[in-house]
Amino acid sequence: QLLTLSRLEMGLSSDERDNVDLSQLVQEVVADGDFEAHSGGKSVRLEATGEIFIGKADQQALRSACENIIRNAIRFTPPGTEVEVVLMESRGASFVKSLQYSFFIATLFPITPLFIALFADRIERKWQVMIAAICVAGFGLAFSQQSTTASLIAFGGLLAVSTILLSYAFHAYMSEVYPTRVRARAVGFVYSFSRLSTVFSSFMIAFFLQRFGTIGVFTFIASAMFVVVLSVGILGTRTRGQALEEIAQ
Repeated sequence: QLLTLSRLEMGLSSDERDNVDLSQLVQEVVADGDFEAHSGGKSVRLEATGEIFIGKADQQALRSACENIIRNAIRFTPPGTEVEVVLMESRGASFVKSLQYSFFIATLFPITPLFIALFADRIERKWQVMIAAICVAGFGLAFSQQSTTASLIAFGGLLAVSTILLSYAFHAYMSEVYPTRVRARAVGFVYSFSRLSTVFSSFMIAFFLQRFGTIGVFTFIASAMFVVVLSVGILGTRTRGQALEEIAQ
């Protein structure tokens, strides 16, 4: 059955095909599996992110493959436990194409800092952080909804440039707002705390990815960027053209 599913995904099946509501199909299979699992003190639960349709697919072969996978899961699951079936829509591209897109986007990383150097000290650092955060939020949300090669590379590149600007501006701004006597200690503490927060944000991103897909992940990131804009805009001080000790006062 898995070989049949693989052939379907690769377009090798010659059987009659039709548009298939995969969400409905899996829901029916899960309902049947849950009914059968109850006799062994088990249960089956479906978690789906929304409606998913497959164009030109063999519905019977898909149903058979799903039934085979779910029944095997029930068979090897201990009594008194639950089989969780997660159905998520895959967006984007294959692994090979993803590497190609990543290569094009990665070429921006050594080039962008050279461009930023042209205006790094001419624009107030506070505004650079805020503008970069807004761009990360906007381009991230746009990137999550793209499907064509050109748009993925374009918005992926804009997102990469925005994150580079945010990283540069934030770290430079962070070292300017503390007085000399505690600057090294304060910057070290803030940086260490940001690394620690990465541990928790990784779990949160995984949660949003599982529940809401890539759009949910970038919505979460956009919300975090909104907090950055508010906190820096309201609490942040201006640093351009001022001595470090003047800023601290």
